[in-house]
Amino acid sequence: MGSSLRTLDVGHNQLTGKLPRSLLNCSSLEFLVVDHNQIKDKFPFWLKALPNLQVLILSSNKFYGSISPPGQGPLGFPVLRIFEISDDKFTGSLPPRYFVSWKASSLTMNEDGGLYMVHSGSMYEEASFYNIIDIIDLRYKGHIPRSFSNLGKLESLDISRNNLSGTIPNGLGSLSFLAYINVSHNQLKGEIPQGTQITGQAKSSFEGNAGLCGLPLQETCFGTIAPPTQQPKEDQEEEQVLNWKGVVIGYGLGVLLGLAIAQVIASYKPELLLKIIGPSKRTSR
Repeated sequence: MGSSLRTLDVGHNQLTGKLPRSLLNCSSLEFLVVDHNQIKDKFPFWLKALPNLQVLILSSNKFYGSISPPGQGPLGFPVLRIFEISDDKFTGSLPPRYFVSWKASSLTMNEDGGLYMVHSGSMYEEASFYNIIDIIDLRYKGHIPRSFSNLGKLESLDISRNNLSGTIPNGLGSLSFLAYINVSHNQLKGEIPQGTQITGQAKSSFEGNAGLCGLPLQETCFGTIAPPTQQPKEDQEEEQVLNWKGVVIGYGLGVLLGLAIAQVIASYKPELLLKIIGPSKRTSR
């Protein structure tokens, strides 16, 4: 590998084994993506020797072990902007002191003691889709920080497949720049914030949380939306028969009542009956 290599993306392959140490020869490397492979290795702390590394994506592999740096010092990576290690088997915690050298990113401690990193701005002209704010994505336990609602230019938030509990902060529904959110497969509960940027998301972004309700899920917060029930075919046929019976009975009663009235008139006032029948009908008899 040449020292002039800036971008290396080998994601979504079937790579196995460990990350090669020969990557250290790529002193100009800025963009390293190895996600969705079968790489089995400890966290590559040695990559901090790459002075220009800005994007490090290790997610969806078989990385394991402690994420804590040896000696409990800073994690390194002074210009790192995007850091994804989700869907791996890392252990340990991430105290803020690990990231004191991350000058290119903004690091904030939330009220629960959790940690998140944000960055706004594109990494490369040819990779403008990274014009987003990225969250450190771990198997994180706890609540979604309410302070996420203050990230007014947040465009993408993916905290899926963690152990998050509690509710989704209502303020996320009012983030006008938020184009993508994924909180699926956690332990969240309560009503999903109802805002244009939220309800327009795919249903799959909220699935896997048994306690969540509201759009875009089918479950309402007042019970599951039930499809309209159709009347059984037998009941419909029986109802039609009863309707016809009613028509016949009504018609028969009308005829009988008419004949009875005519009989009464003929018995007591035949001249009135003759007027009703008319002269033409009299002569035809």
